Amino acid sequence: MYIATTYLKSKRASRTWICGLAVLQCLAAVSSLNAQEGELDLIGKVEIHNVRAAAVDTQQGPSEFLPRRSPKEEKILAALSRQTEVAFRDNDLTSAIEHLKEMHDIDIWIDASRLDIDNLNVTLEISDVPLRSCLNLMLEPLDLTYFIDDDTLKVTSQEIAAAKLITRTYPAGDLFSSLEEATELTVVLEAGLGLQQQAGIPNPLVISMKSRAIVLRQSHQMHDQLLRLLRTLRESNTNERLTQLTPIPNELVISIGYERDSQGAKLNKAPTVFYNRQYRQVEEVSLVDEHRQLELHVGKKAAQDSIVRIRADQDVPLAPLQQLIEKCKAAGFKNIVLKSTDD
Repeated sequence: MYIATTYLKSKRASRTWICGLAVLQCLAAVSSLNAQEGELDLIGKVEIHNVRAAAVDTQQGPSEFLPRRSPKEEKILAALSRQTEVAFRDNDLTSAIEHLKEMHDIDIWIDASRLDIDNLNVTLEISDVPLRSCLNLMLEPLDLTYFIDDDTLKVTSQEIAAAKLITRTYPAGDLFSSLEEATELTVVLEAGLGLQQQAGIPNPLVISMKSRAIVLRQSHQMHDQLLRLLRTLRESNTNERLTQLTPIPNELVISIGYERDSQGAKLNKAPTVFYNRQYRQVEEVSLVDEHRQLELHVGKKAAQDSIVRIRADQDVPLAPLQQLIEKCKAAGFKNIVLKSTDD
């Protein structure tokens, strides 16, 4: 039995996190990280991948994990996203699967030797849904599931699928750049996948700083969960970068005045305050949230240096103006500019 371990030392906590990967079957084991940077030995099918280079193949494009899918497996994956429709009424499982196989022109294999297929029938009538959803609705009531393996979509029991473990390497250099970030990512992934460290049983997830990659040995279903989780993390990072690139206004414009009719006559006795596309009475104004948002986006110092521009009708009394200015100061704004307008 081989065990590959990565020791991640947290700078803040000054303690060592140990993420272990146990190879439960000799022919599908992880041996060790190569001495050459970026290379990972996967023993079993004995494949050596340079994670950084193989992640982007000039002919096939970027891959989310290694070993990458074969062309046939990519075809099956594409078929799972296509719309389908079925009308099964107590059909036997074999005929239902054969129908989907012919409709979508993919290889589907049923684990007949380990399933009681003579007593497995399907009743489902549905249309305009992805083939993936159709299969889930068909198979889950029968305690069955499917996964892509050996250029085929395999249908078997959930128990058998959960027991079949595979090893994949996920290039993830864009998600961490330090030991501290790798440690944090380990915690996030373990929580997202529901992996719990047990005494005497090494963790099936490893993060390699040298290869800048995540290695997981788990079932196909768990790998699908990891793939979705990594996509979510990357989307979150992208949204954060876009937010950082979006210019944040360094000033807040507030208008105070009277609502008027077409002749210019006042419609209300008390002046109305308008900001953030909403009308409020002076007593209802609170700018705490606005100041807090500025702090989150540009920092406390820049938020303190921001400007509040108050545009006031000429006939607004001094008292409500003073009250509005005090509310600005109470929220944390220091630079307040008052401008009179006829608008």
